[in-house]
Order: sequence, then C-alpha cells, then structure tokens
Amino acid sequence: MDFQEKLATVIINWKHRIESLGMEAGYSFSTYLANELKYNSADDNWKNSKPDKSDFKPELIKATKSPFKELQSKSGNLFRSFLPRSKNTLSKTIVTESKVTLTVGSKLPYANIHEKGATFTATPKQIGWFLWASQMYNNKYFFALFLKAKLKRSFVIPARPYFFKAVAEFEKKGIKEVEQEFVNDLIQALT
Repeated sequence: MDFQEKLATVIINWKHRIESLGMEAGYSFSTYLANELKYNSADDNWKNSKPDKSDFKPELIKATKSPFKELQSKSGNLFRSFLPRSKNTLSKTIVTESKVTLTVGSKLPYANIHEKGATFTATPKQIGWFLWASQMYNNKYFFALFLKAKLKRSFVIPARPYFFKAVAEFEKKGIKEVEQEFVNDLIQALT
C-alpha cells in the first residue's frame, strides 16, 4: 500500500479512531478521579458498632460529622458513575469536523453535593430511615442522626472537592498522553 492509499484509509477511519480515543480519554480521566476519591474500608465501622441507645449523650450529635476532609469512597458507585459506559454517567465524546469534545459527569445527585457541599433538613422518610438503621444495626451513629433530624436541625455536608481536582490533573497530564497516543497511531498508520 502506497502513502496515498494509507492516507485515504486514515481519513476514512479518522472519525471512528477519534471517537475511540475520546472513550479512552474518559477512562484515562477515571484514573485521575480515582486518585481523588479515597477508599476507606474502615468507614464500614458504622455497621459494626453495637452500643446500647440508652448511653446516648447529646454530644453524639457531633459524631454525625465525618472526620475526613477529603471525600471517602465506600461502595464505588460515585466513581463508576463517571465511567463512559455507566448507566449513571453523563460522560460522552462528541466528534465534529473541527474538534473533539469530551464531557465527563455523573447523574448521581450526590456527586455535586460532595463537590460543592450542601445544607438540608431531613424529610420524614429520611428520619424514619435513620430510626430504622439505628435499630437494625443497634448503632448510636444513626440514632444521633435520627435525634438531630427530629430536632429539625439542618445537616451540613461540607464541600469535599474531588472532581475539579481530577480535571485539573487530567488537563495537566492526561490530555498530553491521549494526544501522544493519537500522534503515534497516525505515524504508525502512515508508515
């Protein structure tokens, strides 16, 4: 195959390859996101606590605050919601004749809450769930949440930025990696 034939093949296949690179860029971004979403398996300790509710003290309401300044991951649902093929993703790649746009996002309502923080008052359903969980797990943490909610105190979820930190790192390093992969593919296709 001469150079003109190779070039014609590259031109015919370029949109598919660019879309494929966009998908790969989405997965590449996920490595930067994973670095920001710390996994803390010790965070499951709330399920294992078995104190008696009779030893409840008002200062336990303070225990409803997370001691972590960075977002901790338990189930991995938030992380997976950013992956290109997740049912909860807003991530997509759009290829036009003049540019490639990679959009990364999550449909999960708490994705933005963790990024920016929020204040809310518990609904009756949430209050009931806190009581149920406190009894189900015999756990004073959920009992404290239940009491705090019954007292109509608002809950403050502090901002624990993770997304824009990952975007900044990806823009610094990840985009260059994807661009280099494209150039390498182009050189290989034409030689």
